Amino acid sequence: MLKKSMGQLLVEKGHITEDKLKEYQSKAAQEHLSLEQYLVDNKIVEDTIIAQLYSEELSLTFLEKIDDEMADPAVLSRVPLKFLRENGVIPLKREGKIVVVTADPTDFQPIDEVDMIFEHNTSLLVSTRKVIVDALNHFYPLESSEEMIEDLEGEADVSD
Repeated sequence: MLKKSMGQLLVEKGHITEDKLKEYQSKAAQEHLSLEQYLVDNKIVEDTIIAQLYSEELSLTFLEKIDDEMADPAVLSRVPLKFLRENGVIPLKREGKIVVVTADPTDFQPIDEVDMIFEHNTSLLVSTRKVIVDALNHFYPLESSEEMIEDLEGEADVSD
């Protein structure tokens, strides 16, 4: 659990000012985004900085990239791709153990759900959402055409 908010950490580390923090929090709320997502989307703070701050504050390992050795299709296929994409998490194998990589270690629900699938035998790492999404796009076992069409139709319905 973070002892300080991400906004406070960003101010303390000199990435934004206290005045700007209040402004960004207000704008993020207006756009129905988390502060972190607002800052990244508007190129105010790099996603790597946020991930590294989570890593430091929560004593989690920061994962800069996901390589072929970590992406085990048998592990990935146990969790639906749609869930992983929506929640910005990915289960991997690292040093023979299952790890859950997330861009937001304070969002416990998806982490807990993936942990349950693997019978509470996982550890947590942090990375950027971009690294996670790129890994999902590259490593997730190919779905059948029907599943892919259903996912795309579902995403189209949500954006309408």
